[in-house]
Amino acid sequence: HNSPAVIVRGKNKLSISDCVITANNQLPVTNSNVSAGILIYDIQKSSGTAELSINGGRFNNSEGHFIHVSNIDAKIILEDIDVYNTDDDNIFLSVSNDGWNGYDNIASVEIRNMSISGHIISDNTPSTESDGKSALNLSLSSSTKFTGAINANVNEANRGEVNLMVSPGSKF
Repeated sequence: HNSPAVIVRGKNKLSISDCVITANNQLPVTNSNVSAGILIYDIQKSSGTAELSINGGRFNNSEGHFIHVSNIDAKIILEDIDVYNTDDDNIFLSVSNDGWNGYDNIASVEIRNMSISGHIISDNTPSTESDGKSALNLSLSSSTKFTGAINANVNEANRGEVNLMVSPGSKF
């Protein structure tokens, strides 16, 4: 398996319900040398937003980040999914301006009724092309439980903005 299991390129929308998906992507998918099970990206900055909604089912990821957002704004809704991320780095979500031109990224991610373990990264990779910045708006709702860290291994100068909202009944 040498590609992500799910790809949303540009200002497209994808909705997945009640599926079993397995990813084992061993090849880098962007200029950052990141491999990912789910890739949301664009080569050139789009004037729109990529959208991904996954409701129900199971997602197995054994290599690379579970979700990687690069070079585009994204809206992601994850609900009632059993996630098995067995990659050694255990990166659940990464939002980075590591794309081909280093454009700004803003990812709005809502996670509902899930138990998640892993790390979250929002970073600004230095680029000679652009001063693009990354930002993550993360919402945990409907009894979601998240165990992990945000930007734990990202150099402070390269950290992207992160806004976290945890609704009553959810835990971080």
